[in-house]
Amino acid sequence: MGGKHALRAIGLGGLALIGLGLWAAGPSLQAAQLGAGFAARQTCACVHLAERSLDACIADLPRELSSVRFVQDGQAVRASLLGGVVGARASFAEGYGCVLD
Repeated sequence: MGGKHALRAIGLGGLALIGLGLWAAGPSLQAAQLGAGFAARQTCACVHLAERSLDACIADLPRELSSVRFVQDGQAVRASLLGGVVGARASFAEGYGCVLD
């Protein structure tokens, strides 16, 4: 019986640590989401309004966004980082430019 209680206590302690880690990472994840949104919208506008290649548009972004990965899918550009944990998608809409989805 003592072994079960010890395992349960370890499990609950582990969950508490994971929860604490997620809570502490909240502001960093929000900043990453903001950066992904900026990168997606900026790159979408560069590709669809300035009619430049995706690679040329990525080259113009600030160095701080070098870890962002981009995928162009038709009228949309998706920017992701942290292994895809955080991302944003911007689509070109005639008359509106590029808007975040």
